[in-house]
Amino acid sequence: MHASHYRSHLIDRLRHRLDRQSYPRLQMSLLVIVTGGMGFLASSLLLLAGMQTMWSRYLLALAIAYLFFLGLLWLWLRTRADDYTHADLIPTPNFAHSTPCAQADFTGKGGTFDGGGASDNFDHSYTSTMISVSDHGVLPHDDMGVTEGVDTIGSADELAFPILALVFVGGLLVSAFLLIHAAPTLFAELLLDGVLAASLYRRLRKMDTRHWLETAVRRTAGPFAIVAAMLVLAGWLAQVYAPHAITLSQAVFGH
Repeated sequence: MHASHYRSHLIDRLRHRLDRQSYPRLQMSLLVIVTGGMGFLASSLLLLAGMQTMWSRYLLALAIAYLFFLGLLWLWLRTRADDYTHADLIPTPNFAHSTPCAQADFTGKGGTFDGGGASDNFDHSYTSTMISVSDHGVLPHDDMGVTEGVDTIGSADELAFPILALVFVGGLLVSAFLLIHAAPTLFAELLLDGVLAASLYRRLRKMDTRHWLETAVRRTAGPFAIVAAMLVLAGWLAQVYAPHAITLSQAVFGH
C-alpha cells in the first residue's frame, strides 16, 4: 500500500472511531463557542485600551481568538493522547503485499454550503408642464415623482447596513458550520500527526508525517479567513454608516 494511501486509510479509521466514541462535532461546537467568547473579550479589552477603529480592532481580536483556538486544539490533543498511544492500536502494514482492509485495522476497543412612438405630444406635454410652473409656481408632476424617488432611496439606505449586518451574522454561522462539519476529519488528522506519527514513522520509515500545527492551520485557516474578511468589511462599513460609533451595536441600533 502506498504511504499516502495508508495515511488516508488511517485518517478514515480514526474518524469513524471518533464518531462512535466521542461526539467530535459537539466537542468542536464547544471549542467554537469558547473561541467566540475569547474574541469578544479581546475586542472589549482592546476597546478599553483605546483602540476605537472597528475594523482593525476586530481583526486583531480575531487573530488573538485564532491563536487561542489553536491552543484549545493542542489541549484537546494532549487530553486524548493516552487513548491512542498503544502499540497494538495500528499494526505495521506490509506495503508490498496488503489490501486496505487487511492493514491499518484497529485492535483496540470498539465503541468505538417602448418607446411608444415619440411624437409632437412630447413637446406639448413639456410645454404644458413649463406653463404650469411659471403660472402657478408649483412643482411639475414629474419633479414630484423624482422627490418621492429620492425619499425612497434614503429609506433604502437606512436599511442597507442592518441588512449587511444580518449577512455578516450569516457568514459567521456558515464559518462555524464548516468547522463543526469537518471536526471528525480534523481531529483524526491531529491524532495521527500529533500522537501516532512519530511511532509509526519509526516503524514504517515511509510514513507521510506532518506536524499537528500544520494540519490544524491547513484545516481551519479558511473559515477564519472568511470571518476576518467579513469583520474588516463590517467594521469599515459601520464607521462609514455611523462615524461616531465604536461598536457594531452602536452602528446598528444607535446605542
